[in-house]
Amino acid sequence: MRAPIKCTASKIQSKKNKKPLDNFKKICYNNGVRKQKTPKKRKEVCTMTKREMFVAIANLAEVQANPEMVEFLNHQVEMLDARKSSGKTTLTATQKANLGIKEDIISALGDLDHPVTVTELISSDERLENFKPQKISALLTQLKDEQRVVRTMDKKRALYALV
Repeated sequence: MRAPIKCTASKIQSKKNKKPLDNFKKICYNNGVRKQKTPKKRKEVCTMTKREMFVAIANLAEVQANPEMVEFLNHQVEMLDARKSSGKTTLTATQKANLGIKEDIISALGDLDHPVTVTELISSDERLENFKPQKISALLTQLKDEQRVVRTMDKKRALYALV
């Protein structure tokens, strides 16, 4: 059973000139009893993509009777396919520059016969001296993801070597 709600009326005054702001303001307390909220159950909804919807509508018998509607729906499907296939295929200028830096890193690691840290790698090759260790480390991580470089840990130090 729910607890009864207490309501009290009090005069509210401003601090500076002690004048009442409102004549009376009700302040209600619920004695700390709160009703637990139950999570709403979501309905299992089978969603269709736009493309699937257009194809399903185009296959209806009533729509097949109207060639203009079939042409419109086929055009919409073609536009969706064209939008999906027009993905980003070109590299940005920074990505192209990073490819050259990656090749410099691989050649520098090839010259060294043991695993090295990023700072040792930068100091060993003059082509890499202009770059910060953060950039070289990020590029080494990309090379590691491409499985061209191996990363080993030695007492919290990351050592890199060629595969």
